[in-house]
Amino acid sequence: GTIDLSYYEVDTYEEFLSSGLQEDICIFNYIGTNSPNKPLSWLTQSVVDDLKSRGKVVAQIFHAFSPLDVDYILHQNPSIMANQKVIPLLRPLPEYTPKNKSITKVPKIGSFGLGFKTKGFERIVSLVNSQFDKADIVFNIFNAHYGDSQSVECDEVIRNCKAIPLKPGITLTITNNFLSDDALLDFLAGNDINLFLYNYSGAG
Repeated sequence: GTIDLSYYEVDTYEEFLSSGLQEDICIFNYIGTNSPNKPLSWLTQSVVDDLKSRGKVVAQIFHAFSPLDVDYILHQNPSIMANQKVIPLLRPLPEYTPKNKSITKVPKIGSFGLGFKTKGFERIVSLVNSQFDKADIVFNIFNAHYGDSQSVECDEVIRNCKAIPLKPGITLTITNNFLSDDALLDFLAGNDINLFLYNYSGAG
């Protein structure tokens, strides 16, 4: 037989239903959040139950196990223990050809990601400031379309980072444009250290 794959990006379940799709299997991205803004997923148990009456429901999750009773969980963490319901996924690793890098005496320490409080950007600034006398901290922080579309939390995170008192030899540079894959790899390769001090509860 053949498989008909369809992709929908919607904000509500009602929008999904209006598509008229008669699905056998639904795969959802599910990302929980403690953000004061709306959750990053409208996939609720009532929605899952409705969909399961017609087919299988699969949740692809990233940081914490879904509290929902779905048929299968695709977990983007290869170290998660697999079972009949949980399927670990390999992390996608793009190919990258290193470019010539200038050698500097001042270490460059970077990080990037969506501007949520759970990403630990402020912790990185405080840690580098306490551990180094000279260092350049470089961040690329941008807001999430789902969960922080007005950049409320992202702007707060950036303000908090800039408000941390720094030693005279420590600099902080923050950009907030969304980088292409190639530009992001160049950004990371240009740093001496890349730090990710996430504090997700229940992260795998």
